[in-house]
Amino acid sequence: MQNWEEYEASVLEHVQYYTLTEFFGRAKYTKDKPTFKTKQQAIDAFVKAKTEDPTRRLLVYAICRPPDRAVDITIHVETPFV
Repeated sequence: MQNWEEYEASVLEHVQYYTLTEFFGRAKYTKDKPTFKTKQQAIDAFVKAKTEDPTRRLLVYAICRPPDRAVDITIHVETPFV
C-alpha cells in the first residue's frame, strides 16, 4: 500500500498536460481552460494573471493518465504566493 505522497508522485509521472482554472463562485469555473505542456508554463501564466488582478481565484492542475487507469486523474499543483 502506498502512502499519499508515493501515490501522487507515481501519478505525476504520467502528466498529459497542465491547466489553469478560475473559480467565479457557486460552482462556476472557467469553461475554456488554457492548457500548457509544462508545469513552468502553467505557473508562469498563473503568476501573470495574479499579478494583473490579485483578487482572481486561480488553481493550476496536472491532468494525468497513468497506464492502469481508464480516466484522467487531476492533481492540484502548488503555486507561488503572489
